[in-house]
Amino acid sequence: MARASVDSVAARSFRLTKVGVEFSRAPTPEELVQLGRALTQVANAQPWAWGDFLLAAEHVWGDAERYRAAMAITGQRRAVLAAYVRVAISFRHEERHLAPWPFYQAAAWLPDEERLRAVQRACFEAWSVEQLQRHVREQLGPARPSRPAPVRVVTCPQCGCRFQPHGTVRVPAG
Repeated sequence: MARASVDSVAARSFRLTKVGVEFSRAPTPEELVQLGRALTQVANAQPWAWGDFLLAAEHVWGDAERYRAAMAITGQRRAVLAAYVRVAISFRHEERHLAPWPFYQAAAWLPDEERLRAVQRACFEAWSVEQLQRHVREQLGPARPSRPAPVRVVTCPQCGCRFQPHGTVRVPAG
């Protein structure tokens, strides 16, 4: 089945507004299913997008100002925004399609080399987020850290680009 996009469904029976959905006519059951899928895609992309935004904003504004700006725009607490950054920097863009964002958030507690493998296993075994969280706690044992495992990032001294060990450029130099 083809993936629904908001635009392809919108042309038929509704339009998205800042505060919801306006229907121009009664939608068909198929259109409602497509709209639901499209809205789910948008909702799942939102934390990833804010994480990527904040990574880019660090280069432009610096650490403290990027959070001040994002907090003013979103109304979110710094801790929520920091979680978006933490998860976004932990997974390459092409790895983010396997599961909804909360699965990646749970796996971010694991060391670099185990994160993606945990999400893949959760998908393969059809785990819930709670099952993945339980798996992560079991992997970490009784000495569970109070913060997620660090992400290794290297900054190029010549151009300022930030890289993860697997070579993905995270924030290009301006």
